[in-house]
Amino acid sequence: MTPQTLRRLDVKKQFIETIEPFAHRQTLKPKAVNSSKTTMSIQRYNHSGTKIQLRIGYSKVLIHIFSNGKINLTHYDLFFDREETLEITDAFDNGVYTQDEVDGFIKQAKTFIKQALKGEV
Repeated sequence: MTPQTLRRLDVKKQFIETIEPFAHRQTLKPKAVNSSKTTMSIQRYNHSGTKIQLRIGYSKVLIHIFSNGKINLTHYDLFFDREETLEITDAFDNGVYTQDEVDGFIKQAKTFIKQALKGEV
């Protein structure tokens, strides 16, 4: 029996529905609340995708979910002027990923965000 594969829309929707509240919770932590530079924005573009931007202190994380399925995360260290990019998926069609793989992508993204905000990336 083969595992059920997901449509591209379902992968993106599940990723967004999980990462948005996670990013918001990061802004409620004591370090973020005490910083005057804490911001979070979510921008949705018609037929282009979604961009989630999270800034706490001198760390800035951009999460891009493109309409073709490509998902990447970028961390900017604004103090030392460094940039680190993690590409979760390339552009893909329907039926490429299973539920377990998507859960792995979400876990990988959460770990990257946590490490980026702690300055460990």
